[in-house]
Amino acid sequence: MSGKREKKDKSDRRARDAQEAAGSGSDDDAASVLTTMDAIPDTVEGAEEMFRAALEAVSEKRRETRVAGLRKVSSFLAHRVSNDLLAGTVETLATYLAASLKKGDAEEQRCACRAASVLFVTLGVDGGPIYRELAEALERVIATSSADATAGAAIASLALGTYVCCDDEPRTQAVFERMRAVYAGESPATGKTTVTSALFARALLMTLQPAREFLESGFFTEIEELQALLDADSADVRIAAGHNIALLFDMVAEETDAGAEIANVLEDIDLDGLTEAIGELAALSSRYMARSARIEQKDFFRELKRVVEERARPEVSITVGSARFLFRSWAQLTAFEAIKAALAGGLNAHFAENSLLRDMFPSLELDNARLSNAQKRAVKSPNSPQARARDQGRGSARDRKAAERAGGHDD
Repeated sequence: MSGKREKKDKSDRRARDAQEAAGSGSDDDAASVLTTMDAIPDTVEGAEEMFRAALEAVSEKRRETRVAGLRKVSSFLAHRVSNDLLAGTVETLATYLAASLKKGDAEEQRCACRAASVLFVTLGVDGGPIYRELAEALERVIATSSADATAGAAIASLALGTYVCCDDEPRTQAVFERMRAVYAGESPATGKTTVTSALFARALLMTLQPAREFLESGFFTEIEELQALLDADSADVRIAAGHNIALLFDMVAEETDAGAEIANVLEDIDLDGLTEAIGELAALSSRYMARSARIEQKDFFRELKRVVEERARPEVSITVGSARFLFRSWAQLTAFEAIKAALAGGLNAHFAENSLLRDMFPSLELDNARLSNAQKRAVKSPNSPQARARDQGRGSARDRKAAERAGGHDD
C-alpha cells in the first residue's frame, strides 16, 4: 500500500514540476487570481470607474479580455466591500458570469467560478436570487467538465454559495448529497482536485446538518466511506477525508457535551481499524513527498488521532488584521477555511467591513490594538486564570473519556 502511494506521490510531484516549468498558466491558486489588478482608488468615483471597466471587459467577445476582466472583478470584490456599488450592476454581473460558465473554455470557467464565490460572500444572505441563477450554471460545469481544476473550482463555488446564500433546505440537502456523488466517482472529472474539493464542500455543508439526526442516521456510512479514502493515492485527498472524519467526531463530542445520548453511534464502526489507519498516516514518511507535505500530513493525522481517541477538540487562534479569533470546533474552522480560500488576499477587508463574516465568526477574542501589554500577557500567558481553567477542563474531559473506554473494554 505504502509503495503504491509513494510512487503516486512521486508522479504527482513530477507533474506539478513539469507544469510549472512549462509555464502552463494554470490558475489553480485562487490567490494568483485575486492579485492581478492595480491598487483600487480610494475615491468612490475612481473605484466605480475601475469596477465598471472590469465589468465591461467581462462582456467582450475576445476570450483573453473576458478572462482578464473576470480576474479584475474577483480582485475588486475581494478587496473592496461595497454593496452600494453592486446595487445597480449585480444582475448584469451575474448574467455575464453565467454566460462564462456556460460557454467559456476551462480557464474562463475557473475564473468565473472564483468571481462567483467572492460575489456570494459579498452579498451574503441577500444573494439568494443571484445564487439561484448561478447555481444552475455551476452544476452544469460539474456535470459536464472533465477538467479537474475547473470541476474543483465549480464545486467549491457551489458549496460556498449554498452555505452563504441558500435558505432552501431541500436545495441545500440536494447539493450536500451531490458532493458525495462526486467523490464517489459519479462525475466526468475524477482527479484529485475534484475529489478534494468535493470532500471539503461536503464538510462545509455538513455543518448545516441537524447534528443528532445526521449522526444517528448516517455516521456509520460516512465513516466507512471516508476511511476507504484514507488509502487514496493523493495526500490532498487523504487529508480532506481526514478533515471530514474530524468534523464527524467533533459533532459527536459536541452533542455528547450537550447531554445528548448518542454514544451508541460509535459502536457500529471499526474504531480500532480507523485508529490504526490514521496512525499509519501519522507515521508515513515518503521520500517522494516534499518535506513540507510530509510535515503537514504527519501533523494533521497526529491531531486527527487525538480527535478519534480522546475526542479532543481544536483550539486555534487566528489573527486577521488587528483582531484575533479563537476557533474551538472543526465546524468553525471548516467555514473559515472556505471563506479564506474564496477571498485570498481580501480576507482583511471583508472581516473589517462585511457584516456576514462578523455574524459567522462571533468568536472574536480580543483586539490586540486595544490591549495594553499587561492585558495581553494576562490573556496569553499559560499561567493566566483562563489558561489554567482551560487546561483543567481538558484534563477532566480526557480522564472521563479514558474511564468510559476502560469500562467499555471490561464489558
